[in-house]
Amino acid sequence: MHMKGEPMAGKENREIKNSVFVDLFYEDESAEANEIALFNAIHDKPLPEGTKIRRFRVDNTIYMNFQNDISFDAGGKVIVFGEHQSTVNENMPLRSLLYIGRAYERLVPPRSRYKKKIVPLPTPEFYTFYNGKEKWEKEKELRLSDAYIVKDGEPSLELKVKVINIRPEEHHEILEKCQVLKEYSQFMEIVQNYQISGEEEPYKKAIKECIEKGILADYLMRKGSEVVNMLLDEYDYETDIEVQREEAREEGRIEEKSALIRKKLEKGKTISEIADDLEDTEENILYLQSKASMLKFMKMNETFTNGDCEYKVTDVIATTYRGYAYELVNDEYTEGMMDYLKKIRNVDDNGYLTDKEYRFIWVKLNIKYNGRSSTKLNMSTSLYVKKNDKLVSYGSYLIESKELWLLPDSEEKVAGRVAVNPGEEMDMWICFKAKYNSGYTYYMTGSFGYNDDPRLYTGNLIELNIEDKE
Repeated sequence: MHMKGEPMAGKENREIKNSVFVDLFYEDESAEANEIALFNAIHDKPLPEGTKIRRFRVDNTIYMNFQNDISFDAGGKVIVFGEHQSTVNENMPLRSLLYIGRAYERLVPPRSRYKKKIVPLPTPEFYTFYNGKEKWEKEKELRLSDAYIVKDGEPSLELKVKVINIRPEEHHEILEKCQVLKEYSQFMEIVQNYQISGEEEPYKKAIKECIEKGILADYLMRKGSEVVNMLLDEYDYETDIEVQREEAREEGRIEEKSALIRKKLEKGKTISEIADDLEDTEENILYLQSKASMLKFMKMNETFTNGDCEYKVTDVIATTYRGYAYELVNDEYTEGMMDYLKKIRNVDDNGYLTDKEYRFIWVKLNIKYNGRSSTKLNMSTSLYVKKNDKLVSYGSYLIESKELWLLPDSEEKVAGRVAVNPGEEMDMWICFKAKYNSGYTYYMTGSFGYNDDPRLYTGNLIELNIEDKE
């Protein structure tokens, strides 16, 4: 195990660089006071005056040359703080597990590990402060058990990481309880704004503005040039990591770019606009957008969310007979439902499709509405089929170019709209008319909205296990 101050071998034989966060809460002359303030902000009971703070660091278990985690032992607890200025990694509990293992190696003398009597351990707590540009929840708890392959009862090993969004606009309560953390958050926001502006010497200008506004003024007046170097090192580090990823794993680069494309699409940007932003061709953007990493493949009976609702597909039946609807829907709804079905072409007088390549595909969808007020859901969906490992839309074969809704509310006879009340749970049927081949795999989109082009779709895809009754 590498201890602070010891040289690291190989690629890791580089000076460990601090971030501003680490310096402020671990290295600086004000660090101990800042740590105590942070400890008191997250606990109901403050540390007694005179409590000894024991700071320690272990080699970073994820990064080679840059540490953005700090640890200290106080009041019978070992506290691990981290800061992230990019998207929060969902594997943070795993990282924390590796970290605390090395921390206990530092805290427990080797000989004590072999004693018969129980060895007292400081209680671990894990916190990550999110300070990135992307939207993130105000507060979220990540659990190690969420990653377990088999989820069976109470896990034998659990680890929780509390992620706190400290961006000023989130107004998290901890910022009012810890002044130094609040000012750090304000400082980083100003830094990021100057980065985005494209001005020369953004870090110097950010420091100057913060001093003028009284934000970390004493700290920045003492260590302004050092802070500039820390910020430059952070930037260089992020760049270095990206280069390593590009060289080591091209597929990882593609996935990251695909995720960026998805975020831009979610913000309403067109393929053409994204191509301009990323200086790429529209064809390549469409290719990256269609990668499997852009989609979340799900099975039937697996719950997924969209907005304020939870959904799951529970049954899928294929028939050539439109009258099968009488077996699915209560009599009071069949008249309105058959009004839609009778508009379908290529059906004989007995209600059977004349082209036996086609089927009515009936999808049963369970809906649980968790919203606070009554609303009408726009629940348009599409049917895709996988051919030669490519997704092909069957949207053109949908009834009237849209889904048929067998609505539980007799007053709601509008295709694609469903009225729901808070806490309501219901089953409903969606009907597609489509070509059917048992050798193909069919999917229904579960991120609702008209999506006839699979190249432009990002969201849930539910694999349909179809029972063909002909």
